[in-house]
Amino acid sequence: MHLGIHYPCNDPGKELISPINRRLFEYWESRKIGGRIPRLSALDLMDIYRVAPYLIIRDAIDDNKDFRTRYWGGGIADAYGCDMTGHLLSGDYGKGSDEIIKYYRMILRDQVPVRAVGNLIFVSKRDHICYECLFLPLLNDHDETVHVISSWDFDYTLSVEEKAKIEEQAIEWGA
Repeated sequence: MHLGIHYPCNDPGKELISPINRRLFEYWESRKIGGRIPRLSALDLMDIYRVAPYLIIRDAIDDNKDFRTRYWGGGIADAYGCDMTGHLLSGDYGKGSDEIIKYYRMILRDQVPVRAVGNLIFVSKRDHICYECLFLPLLNDHDETVHVISSWDFDYTLSVEEKAKIEEQAIEWGA
């Protein structure tokens, strides 16, 4: 289960705290051509190998009805306790899957960086893992926005304000 808050990042250079997320954003910006969001094919994870373990790449399928996980970094697998490469969002988050899919569609539609902070709660693993993450849209080779890359920092400490917002505006993403 995820409990968190998500909002468009108006000034990622100032709003992002995590060095992992800052690095992904800087790389994403550097891969833009003519101000357009970059293509997935323009990225090379070896360019950002230090943050690659903390990345997830998902592809929209069936006209954005669902998303398949293309890449699930080793640091993500450690935090979750599993590897979800190849999995569909619709099958991985229980009752919260529909909300997550809506969220991914919004990222593709709005084509802006989105920052999220919150807690991962796993009954079988640990009580709480706090995170800051960054979601970025990517184009395919036909200039369609159909990919989302995200970076996750699980060593993040929530601020007092963020904790309060999470308590007020938390979204349950599944069981």
